[in-house]
Amino acid sequence: MSYSEVASIIEEIVRLPTYAVIGIAGRQRLIYLSTQEGSSDLYSLDLETGERIRITSGERVLGAATHPDSSLFPYIVDTTPGKELSTIIFADAHTGRKIPVDGFKPSRIVGLAFDGEKAAFSSVIEGGSGIWIARPGGTAELIHRVTSFIYVSSVRGDIIAGAGWLTGDARSSELFFLNIPNRRFDVYTPRKGSTNSAPRIGEKGVLFESNYAGPQRLYVLDPGSMKLEPLKTSYRDHVRRRIVEHIYYDWMDRDRAWFLGKRDGRVYLYADGREIPLPPGYSGSATYYRAKNTFILSRSSLRSPPSLISVELGGSSRALASARTSSRIVRRIGRSYFVRIRSFDGLEIPTFVMESNVAPKPGPTVIYVHGGPWWEVADRWDTIISTLVASGYHVVAPNFRGSTGYGEEFRRLDIGDPGGGDLQDVVSTAKWAREVGLASKIAIFGYSYGGFMSVWATVREPDVWDAAVAGASVPDWEEMYELGDALFKQFALLLFDGKRELWKERSAINYAERLKAPICLIHPQNDTRTPLRPVLRYAQKLLELGKKFELHIIPDMGHYIADVKSAMEILLPGILFLNKTLSR
Repeated sequence: MSYSEVASIIEEIVRLPTYAVIGIAGRQRLIYLSTQEGSSDLYSLDLETGERIRITSGERVLGAATHPDSSLFPYIVDTTPGKELSTIIFADAHTGRKIPVDGFKPSRIVGLAFDGEKAAFSSVIEGGSGIWIARPGGTAELIHRVTSFIYVSSVRGDIIAGAGWLTGDARSSELFFLNIPNRRFDVYTPRKGSTNSAPRIGEKGVLFESNYAGPQRLYVLDPGSMKLEPLKTSYRDHVRRRIVEHIYYDWMDRDRAWFLGKRDGRVYLYADGREIPLPPGYSGSATYYRAKNTFILSRSSLRSPPSLISVELGGSSRALASARTSSRIVRRIGRSYFVRIRSFDGLEIPTFVMESNVAPKPGPTVIYVHGGPWWEVADRWDTIISTLVASGYHVVAPNFRGSTGYGEEFRRLDIGDPGGGDLQDVVSTAKWAREVGLASKIAIFGYSYGGFMSVWATVREPDVWDAAVAGASVPDWEEMYELGDALFKQFALLLFDGKRELWKERSAINYAERLKAPICLIHPQNDTRTPLRPVLRYAQKLLELGKKFELHIIPDMGHYIADVKSAMEILLPGILFLNKTLSR
C-alpha cells in the first residue's frame, strides 16, 4: 500500500468515536465521554428532548462522577500536556458552566465520587495517597493520608468508601471507610488475603465484589452491624451464565442492584439478577436511568465499532449515538474468534484472534500484547487491533497469565514473575499461529506493559520474532522506579512482589546485544507512568551495538491516548514500520 492509503485507513479508524458512560445528572441528563469531535470530551444529553451540550473542548478529561439529583458534577482534568497533574472542576449539566475548586495542587487523581453535594477523591501525595473532599466553588480539603495505594469509589453523607492494597500485597485488596466528621479510618476485609473492590454505599448497605469465599461474587455489608451476606437477587441468570467478574455495579433502589458481569471476554447486563438481552460484545460503562427504568451503556465488539445505547428491561434498545465504518474498512476486516492456547506448562491461555481479509494464509501476523498487566483483550472494539487488521495483518491477542477477566487466581499468576511465565504464554501463541497456518512472519506489538513485553521478548526470545513495535515501553525497571511517583513506585514493588533483584534481570537494556529483529520504539515525551529517559538510554545502546531500530518521540503527549492526533502519532509509524519489515 502507498503511504497515503496507509494513512487514510488509519485515520478513518482512529476517527471512529468512542463512548464512556459517566452517569445521570439533573435527573434526566446523561453525562458521557466521547471522542466524537476528535478529543476526549464530556457531553451532556437531555434524555427527554435530545438536546446535546459539549461540556469540555480538548481539556484532557480523565474522569467524572455524577448524582442524578444534582445538575452539577465534578470531573478530573489534566492541567498539563499528558503528565497527569490533574485537578477537579465542577460543571453544570444544563448550561456547561464551569466552577473551579481551589486549594488543590495538581497531582495524579486515581478515584472520584460524588453524592450530590460534595466530591470525594483520592490522589497521589508524597509517600502515598491522600483523601480529599471538595464542594463547588469551595476549597479542597485533605482529610486523610495513607502510605498505601488506594482509590475512592463512593461517598454518601459522612462516609467515604474505597479500596486499595492496604497490606502492601498485590494478591489482596481491602476496603476502607472514612468518617468525615471524626476522621476515623477503618480498614475492612472479610478474610485476610482476599481481594475486595469498589464499594458502593447504598441506603441498605455497602455493595462490593469479593473472592473471600471462592469465586468473585457481589456482597452486601451492613456498616452498622458489620454483617456480611451475598447479594440477594430475584433472578439467577448470572449464576447460570457463570459470571467470573463484575466490572461495574450499583444500587437500583434500596434492595435491588444492577451490574455488568463478564465471562470469556464478553459482558452481560443484569438487573436484580435478570439478564437483559444485548447484542454480543462488551460494555465497559453503564448507568441506570431511574425515571424510565432503563439502562444506558456503551457497546461494541471486535468487529463492531462503539455505540451508546438505551436498553429497556425487556431488551428493546435504541441507539443514542454510534460509530460506523465504511464499506472499505468492513471488507478488510475478517472473522474474529476466541480460542484457548496451551502454554509451556499446560496452562490454557484465553486468546482472541482476528483475521485480515487482505492478508494471505499463512500471512504476516501480529501478536498483540495488552497493557496493564492487570487488563485484558476482550470482544470489544480496539483501535489498535482494528487498524492492524485493516492494514493487512492477522492479529493474535493472548490474555496471558496476569490478565483480568478470568478470575482472581489467574490474575495473580504473574505477581512476582513479570516477563517470566507471561512472556512464555505470548511465545506459545506465536508458535500456535505458525502451527495452525495463520502466520508466516510474526511481529510483536504492545503498548505500556505490552511495550515492556515487546522490548523484553525480543531479547529474551530473539528467534521468535521478525519485527517488534514497542509503545510506551519499560526497558529498565530500576530506572522506572527511580523516576516514578509514589503510586508507580508502589506498583513496581507490588508487581514484582518486592523482588527488586528481578528489576535488573527483567530489563531489556541489560541484554540489548541479544536483539535480532528490527524494533520500532514509540514513546510519548510527557509520559509519567513509563518515563522516556530509559527508552532514550536503550536507543543509545542499540545505536552503539549497530542494531536496526526506529525511535519516534511524540511531543505534548502523556501515557494515555486521548485524542485522534495522539492515536495517529502512535499507529502511523508503527504500521509503516511493519510494512517495511514484514514485507521483506
